[in-house]
Amino acid sequence: MDTCPLKMPRGTDAELDVVISLPGGIAGQAMTFAFYLGPNSDSPLFPKTTGGGEITLTSTAFGGIATVAILQADTLTYAPGTYFWALSRSDSGGHDAYSSGAFVLQPARAI
Repeated sequence: MDTCPLKMPRGTDAELDVVISLPGGIAGQAMTFAFYLGPNSDSPLFPKTTGGGEITLTSTAFGGIATVAILQADTLTYAPGTYFWALSRSDSGGHDAYSSGAFVLQPARAI
């Protein structure tokens, strides 16, 4: 599992790409993923899922890329600070976190 800190201004749209290493790629695999952001791993503020359409999967030769859409409205009501994020497999094949780490929600940008 890779660990990396992420930073983004509060109230902005962003896409997070997470590389998934899986021999043979993810095409044709019955895999679902969930993304969580919260004060800790047990208290997500806004979960995202492949089933909900907020995570898209792209197959590659080395596995795949999970793209998580983080919308302006997702972070607008939360105070700047450091949160925890994780992208995990959520189907019956496993619940391992593929990537996780610190997520620094910065003050909103002035317009």
